[in-house]
Amino acid sequence: MEYIERQKEKYDEGDAITVSVLMQSALNKFMDRKRDNKWQAPSADEQKIVALTAQVEKLKKTKTPGRARNQESTRAPNRRDEEKFAWKKVKPTASEKGKTKTMNEKVYHWCKKHVAWTLHSAEKCRLKEPETIENEPEEELTMNQAMQAILDGADDESNASVGSQTGQE
Repeated sequence: MEYIERQKEKYDEGDAITVSVLMQSALNKFMDRKRDNKWQAPSADEQKIVALTAQVEKLKKTKTPGRARNQESTRAPNRRDEEKFAWKKVKPTASEKGKTKTMNEKVYHWCKKHVAWTLHSAEKCRLKEPETIENEPEEELTMNQAMQAILDGADDESNASVGSQTGQE
């Protein structure tokens, strides 16, 4: 752009420059700058901006040391809230099963997955099924009953394998 402005100044000062000479000179200047990788090259300020932008992007991608987002907070839980909502963890009695509770003008439903009184119904719960069955204590086995069942199963298997070896079964 500066080259053309200088050519215009020469013309204004009285130099005889024709259109074809001006166009040929502009084409030659363009080809020289293109060959030297100077055509539309960023200025020094633009190069700084590009470099700083690259650094910012790099910093965004690197993980900063510190507490990860999924780690639990180091803050102590609010004891007043624990006491205030302790009733939510109390399992329903036999007469309360399948019913709702109304507390502070809100309707709560027993959720087996959360093992708590919640605002959503059990059918609308999005939590995955718990892996252990802790909701039905009647069916829990004691350690002795579990060991006895394992031993009984082992005895049945050993008797079956002895019977198959002797031709009985």
